[in-house]
Amino acid sequence: MIKVLYLSYDGLTDPLGQSQILPYLKGLSARGYSFTIISFEKPDAFSKRKNLIQKICDETKIDWRPLNYTKTPPVLSTIYDLSRMNSRASSVIRSADYQLVHVRSYIPALVALRVKRRFGIPFIFDKRGFWIEERVEGEIWNPNNPLLAIVMQYFKKKERKFFIESEAVVSLTESAVEAICRQQVIKMTGRELKEFKEKTFVIPCAADQNLFSFVSSDERKRAKEKIGISPDNPVFVYLGSVGTWYLLQEILESYRALREVLPELWFFIFTGGDKESILRLAAQLNVPTDRMKIEFVHRENLPDKLKLADFSINYMRPGYSRMATSPVKIGELLSMGVPFIVNSGVGDSESQITTLGAGMVTKPFPDEESYKILCENYSTLFEVNREDVANQAREVFSLKNAIKKYEKVYQYALKR
Repeated sequence: MIKVLYLSYDGLTDPLGQSQILPYLKGLSARGYSFTIISFEKPDAFSKRKNLIQKICDETKIDWRPLNYTKTPPVLSTIYDLSRMNSRASSVIRSADYQLVHVRSYIPALVALRVKRRFGIPFIFDKRGFWIEERVEGEIWNPNNPLLAIVMQYFKKKERKFFIESEAVVSLTESAVEAICRQQVIKMTGRELKEFKEKTFVIPCAADQNLFSFVSSDERKRAKEKIGISPDNPVFVYLGSVGTWYLLQEILESYRALREVLPELWFFIFTGGDKESILRLAAQLNVPTDRMKIEFVHRENLPDKLKLADFSINYMRPGYSRMATSPVKIGELLSMGVPFIVNSGVGDSESQITTLGAGMVTKPFPDEESYKILCENYSTLFEVNREDVANQAREVFSLKNAIKKYEKVYQYALKR
């Protein structure tokens, strides 16, 4: 039994923890890996889902050591949390013989680096996004702030060490690996770059295909009839957040343009975002709302809601950090056979949609010309072979395949 210490600054009680951490670790546990998880839990989510997550961990024999997430003050709260993670990790390591440390993103990687140097335990850097650039491009950090400039410089130096000193690196996208190899910010020697390429594995966000499975045309018709929509009326769906990275204005404008050529088109927005602010923006943009529905849906109920979808959309603000993005919703909806409209410059989305023949790609920042092209070519969305898309997506976004890939990462790291 290989003992692995898993460090995450994301909580298991967060939706992300339930979709992108636990399913992988449950699968790896069944393959002979024993996990201790240190995660940071947000109070509201923890109070609501603690018992559910603990039950899953108990059933899977995962040793869960949750810590309370500290939100304020900025920077200082993170330093405080980092200190607590380091202390808890050191305590756990002294109690048992761990062979690997698996870290999710940059904050836990600081702890893993210290653990490797102090205890000699190798670590896997599961980098997820470009964390530093995400915070700048998402306007969370102001690079002109002297304190934050020092923090950014510190993390850029550490980032290089994460890439070089880890036993293996996991990236969500091929685009991110290419960016790292060609950029000048992280200066690697020829030998270091060669080693980085050899030890980096690309594993996109997997979809739970037991939940998100192929939807036939008959099922789609029944789903529409169930809520009083004519089976002949097309349904446009947006799933997910609406702030920071998401081009909500352009998404709404796309719907407005499509209503000109598809007057019977419905638009369902499934989000935890503020409904009133979405409606206010729609009013400002003269977007019709008579066939628009906005609601929050719990994850376990999403598949039934998504059965309505004739096609979906994902517009995200492009940028350097977005090259590392692998939206979970794309794998989930493609696994159901739902075509997509996406903008270019976001992770591997463009190549995935193009390769799978699963929809349309617009400019990085969609504009009036993009909407015109969309309206002229929307019929191609209805011509997509949905069953073929779902079959291909079962391979690309399969949780089972992702677990196999992670096992290869573990085996590679242990050999090194």
